[in-house]
Amino acid sequence: MTSVKVDDVGERRGRIVVMTDRMSPGGVSHFILQVATHFAGQGHQVDVLSLAAGEWDHRLADAGIRRLRLTSSAALRALRSADVIHCQQRFLGLIAAALGRGSRTVEHVHNVLTDHRGLSYRTQRIVAVSGAVRASLLANFPHVSSERVSVVHNGVRKLGATMAAYEHRPYDLVNVARFDEQKDPLLFLELVKELSERREGLRCLWISPGRGPLQDDFLRRRRELGLEDVVQISVGDTHAHTRAQVARSRMFLLTSRWEGLPLSALEALASGTPVATTPCGEIAHIVNERSCGVAIDPQADDRVARINDVLTNRTSWNEFAHRAFAVADEFSEIRMTEQIRHIYAGIAPVFSEAPTRHLDSQRTGGRG
Repeated sequence: MTSVKVDDVGERRGRIVVMTDRMSPGGVSHFILQVATHFAGQGHQVDVLSLAAGEWDHRLADAGIRRLRLTSSAALRALRSADVIHCQQRFLGLIAAALGRGSRTVEHVHNVLTDHRGLSYRTQRIVAVSGAVRASLLANFPHVSSERVSVVHNGVRKLGATMAAYEHRPYDLVNVARFDEQKDPLLFLELVKELSERREGLRCLWISPGRGPLQDDFLRRRRELGLEDVVQISVGDTHAHTRAQVARSRMFLLTSRWEGLPLSALEALASGTPVATTPCGEIAHIVNERSCGVAIDPQADDRVARINDVLTNRTSWNEFAHRAFAVADEFSEIRMTEQIRHIYAGIAPVFSEAPTRHLDSQRTGGRG
């Protein structure tokens, strides 16, 4: 018989199961840590179910979150007793539905996807990380009705009440991304090379949460372009140090080919770091609408001109940076988790009201 979690003042708490393929380095796993630690900190039972071991499993352990292998009997019991099942990949939503738990399931869509139309998104509640992702879902999956899809933007925390000044930022450009096709690290090098021909003493940083298929190509191309003294590389650093490095950079250069709403770019805004971005999703819309960075056209003849203008003109940079710092308030982690709680409440009444008190806060993943 499944026990019901009740706290020491007699309030019934919910049971949440977060499903993912694995806790690999990146934005989806960081989102899982945000959700798991937030709701566990409110006294709810939170389990993370994954298909395989991942590099960030220790961050769950550090935060006091139980991880279960999806094939274990404990995982099956957790799924059957869950008030809410929160799936991060489409095929996991199918598994939840096959177990008869589709009515309890939330499918979270982190990116623009267009394939496997017949099998995808068969549960009743879908969360898109941006308006662009929602529009893509409705355009490419005819069986998905608009009332089933909610938009919950990714959320971030500011590091402090103030941001670092221009002169206290030793790096000109930074990106936080994997070495893979989506993130286009080779374009980053090409843009840095073009900018280095205009600016002496350029210093840039590529931070990757882990290794990737294009890492060797990146190292080779960096050598060919003569950028070994210009572009530094950091692989597998802690989240805290990564955020500190972004806050010490003058501009965040996002070179992705496609995105949902990248946490790394939002975290840059939260440190007052203007974002230069390709037209890869909603972040480009935010940058244009709120003037907190610049949009770049990778096909343009003079594609680094606007980046150079911002880096060269300190008055202009300061205006962009202050707008970036202000815009980040609209994408707070508190707002994100409250919107998710509201969606959970549509499934299970136990989430209808925020707890009258909070338990001790849990860290978002410790040292990883």
